[in-house]
Amino acid sequence: MEFMLSVSACSLLIRRERGITRAFSAQNFLVPAILIMFTNSTLLFTSTLLSDIVQVKALTLNSGYNPIPVLTEWGVIEVVVSRITYLFSDAIVVWRAWILFEGHIQFRYFLGVCFLVSFASIVIDLAFAIKENLEDALVNPSFTSIRLLLPIALLFTNILTTLIVARRRWQYKQFVEKNHERTGRSRADNILVILIKSGVIYCGIWILFLIFSGRSQPLSEPEFYLGLYIPHLTSMYPTTIILMTALGKNEWTSQNMPDANANGSISQSLQFASGPHGARSSTGFGTGR
Repeated sequence: MEFMLSVSACSLLIRRERGITRAFSAQNFLVPAILIMFTNSTLLFTSTLLSDIVQVKALTLNSGYNPIPVLTEWGVIEVVVSRITYLFSDAIVVWRAWILFEGHIQFRYFLGVCFLVSFASIVIDLAFAIKENLEDALVNPSFTSIRLLLPIALLFTNILTTLIVARRRWQYKQFVEKNHERTGRSRADNILVILIKSGVIYCGIWILFLIFSGRSQPLSEPEFYLGLYIPHLTSMYPTTIILMTALGKNEWTSQNMPDANANGSISQSLQFASGPHGARSSTGFGTGR
C-alpha cells in the first residue's frame, strides 16, 4: 500500500509540475521527501523481518549463537530512519499549512516554531533512543519520561497545524458566503476538510500512543504495536494528503483564478476569485475594504 501511494503521488506531482520554469516547484521538495519516507519504511520492514529471523535462529540453534550484536545494529537503524520519517512528515504537514498563509507573518511564525519544536524533540529523542539500543536501557527507568518528549512535541505540532488550517477554512467559507453566495461545498473547501480530518485522525493516533506509553517496563503490548506501525502511518499520512489534494485539482487555480499560474501548480497558496464588486484576495481573503 505504501508503495502504491508513493508511486501514485510522485507520478502525479511530476506530471502536474511538468513545464513549470520556476526555480522551485512542489516536486523539488515533495518528490524527494516521499521517496525518502518510502525508503525508510522499506528499511523498517526489512529490519523487523531480519530481527525476527535472527531471534528464531538463536532459539533453534544450540551453537551458542548470540543475536544481540545484530539486533543492536538493526535497532539503531530503525531508530534513525523512523526519526527521519517523522521529520519529513512534519515538514510536509507544516509546509502545506505554510503556503495557505502567504503574507500572514504571525501564522507563519507559529508554524515555524512548531517545526523547530518537532526538530528539537526528534534530535533529543534520537540521542536517547540510540543510547538505549547501545546499552541495555530496559532496566533504566529514567528513559520512560524522556521518551514521551517526541510524541508530545509531534502531537503539539500537528494539533496547532490542524487548528490553523481549520481557521483558514473558516476564513474561506466567510469569503465565499460574502462574495459568491454559493451553496454546497466547493473543491477548495473539500481539500481543506481533507487536511483537517486527516490531521485529527493522525493526532488521535499519537494521543493513543501517549495513553499507553510509560505505563510499564518493558513496553506494554499496545505501546509495542503502536510504536511498530506509527512510522509507517507517519509516512502514509502526508503522502495520502498530497495525493488526494493533487487529485482534487485546486479550484482556485483551475477555475476561478485567471491570474494564477497557468500550470495549476499544487504548491500555490490559496487564492480566491474576485467577488461580485471586484473584491479579490490572494492571501488576505479580500472583503472589499
